[in-house]
Amino acid sequence: MKDIKEVFAENLSQLRKSAGFTQSDLAEKLNYSDKAVSKWERAEAVPDVSVLIAIAFLFGVSVDFLVKEHTAEEKEKIYSDKRANVGLIVTLITFMALMLCQIVVYLSLSGVGDPTDRFLFCIVYPLPLWAIAATVFMAIWGEPKFLVLPVSALILLLTVDAFLLVKFLTGSYFFLIFVALVPAELIVFLSFKLKKDFKRVNNNEE
Repeated sequence: MKDIKEVFAENLSQLRKSAGFTQSDLAEKLNYSDKAVSKWERAEAVPDVSVLIAIAFLFGVSVDFLVKEHTAEEKEKIYSDKRANVGLIVTLITFMALMLCQIVVYLSLSGVGDPTDRFLFCIVYPLPLWAIAATVFMAIWGEPKFLVLPVSALILLLTVDAFLLVKFLTGSYFFLIFVALVPAELIVFLSFKLKKDFKRVNNNEE
């Protein structure tokens, strides 16, 4: 059984790396030297209670978590939850930035051209960017089984953009564009299903 120094050293190191901090970064946030942090992670010392509380608050865990051993499953849950939180924050910031850019461009072009065309070009046409961002973030932080949703949304939005662009250029509604949407969505769905089935077969063989 590991002693408290070894347990704390392992937990601290994993939390620090999960947060993307260097030892110097952590030391600066705690107003300690990086040598002290290095000693903690080498299991040569354990900080006093006030520092333990500060570390626990910084990483969003309990003091009890810092000084107890954890199973691999418990660690995976803690770190996956943290990755999910980071992913949610980054996703929200990105979507807010996209929305702000669209609104700023739309307002800055106020009085230029037809209001409907301006709305289409500034608000509607860029919507596939939202689906691309959602696809990237889902691939990084989300559940792989749900990745098909933003990819499917991307295909739908690109089809709508193509339909509106043809209308803008020709003045005609070319509804046949949506005929291609059905096989495209079907291909996406089947490709994700085949990938899932292939992975399941490989797991069974192992």
